[in-house]
Amino acid sequence: MANITLKAETFGILQILSDELRPYPGRTETVVRMVVACTVTTLIVMTFRIPYAFLGIFNAFVISRQRPEWLVRNGFAAVAASAAAAIYSVVGVQLFYDYAVLHFAFLVFTLYLVFYLKRSLTNDSVTFGFGVTATVALTLIWDLPHPAEPRLASTLSLTFVMVLGTLVAMAVAWVALQLGRTGDAPSAWSNAPLLVPGAFSNRDHEVFALRGCLAGLLCYVLDSSVAWPVIMGACAETCIVSARQLSTGTGTRNERLFVSVAALILGGVVFGFGSHGLLLPFIDSITGFVLQFAVIAAFAAWVATSSPRISYAGTLMGMGAFFPMVQAFAPNPPLARSGAFMLDLVLALSALWLVLDRGSDQPLLPKTEQFV
Repeated sequence: MANITLKAETFGILQILSDELRPYPGRTETVVRMVVACTVTTLIVMTFRIPYAFLGIFNAFVISRQRPEWLVRNGFAAVAASAAAAIYSVVGVQLFYDYAVLHFAFLVFTLYLVFYLKRSLTNDSVTFGFGVTATVALTLIWDLPHPAEPRLASTLSLTFVMVLGTLVAMAVAWVALQLGRTGDAPSAWSNAPLLVPGAFSNRDHEVFALRGCLAGLLCYVLDSSVAWPVIMGACAETCIVSARQLSTGTGTRNERLFVSVAALILGGVVFGFGSHGLLLPFIDSITGFVLQFAVIAAFAAWVATSSPRISYAGTLMGMGAFFPMVQAFAPNPPLARSGAFMLDLVLALSALWLVLDRGSDQPLLPKTEQFV
């Protein structure tokens, strides 16, 4: 009986994967844009040796999933969000950094703000740009024991690489529109409202923000207590991995946690670490590295363009693979840092599962919508 149940479950999983990974109109074009955007960003950051390379590459990967018309119209809002986050962080540090209690309160408020914006803004790319820039700046850059000038320079570099990823994705989207143009070009600005209905009156937004803030603080306090060798601070990773909507009802909480961790292992350990051990020793040019990177990015992008029930797995897979491959501007970073990053991401996912992921514990739903 147990054998029959196991076979049935295995068949069900294979059927789900078959449905999710099946081509549909527009999927190939979306994957191509995602791969081209993150690959071009990789070439730029490696050529000009731009710090925080991974964040720019991952930003280009994530934002390129949007429709090209939408990205051309709304991309500059994400650019403005990253710039606003840099100003917000520098001003906040200037006001509160010398006072430990106020500095911690400022970090708590920032986490709350990021998760509140996640639920209340219609443009998720704005939240992503603002949240990643602000949390990385506060938890990684301004927690390091260096003078203010290098920290400010690092904050500007972080903002620049985030903006670079967005601009490259917009350029790729614009080229795609020109190649497939059948009518008038899209207007320069979007008339879509900035806030969702009930942005300030819906208490669900406050509850979501409080839970997200608590999840980030759990990671941050643990990291600070045990001197975890983090790469950018656990609350920053928490902000990134929470880009998927946690209350969609696409699977139970345990299923979502399992899929998330499995995607990180596949992307980070199999693709990221595996490429170092098996492929990089035979690569002696940037061309070979870029081809390897593009193949891995294409696989992650194909999964990321599935329905909501597993699309977040593709995003996490890309995040797990990109960091070991391109930490800064060289194709062979220390794997110890990548291992710490992977463990910290698992910690962030566990905190999200424990505190924030309170969606419906329903079976996996049939695919009803494609995000392209």
